[in-house]
Amino acid sequence: MDTTPNTDTALEAAAEEALTARDWVTLVKISIEQALSTQDSVERARVITGILGAVKDANADLKAARQADVLKLRETLTLREVGEKIGMSTPRVDQVAKGK
Repeated sequence: MDTTPNTDTALEAAAEEALTARDWVTLVKISIEQALSTQDSVERARVITGILGAVKDANADLKAARQADVLKLRETLTLREVGEKIGMSTPRVDQVAKGK
């Protein structure tokens, strides 16, 4: 009997709730921890491959969305203020705003 949680169902349930950014990060970390703790080598490799593929596929979209958000924040905040709000150093905020 497969006891692996249905990821699609879990994500749909999570999306219905008002999750904070920290909640979403925690959800990703838990998914990774569960994948790494899987004892069956075939299953672990399969799940990790899926996670790595999803991250690779989403990487450009995530970077573009973050850059757009930083640029929007920069309309009213300094680099330092943006960094404080989003947990990034001032130089890194500048890099993100420049698409690096």
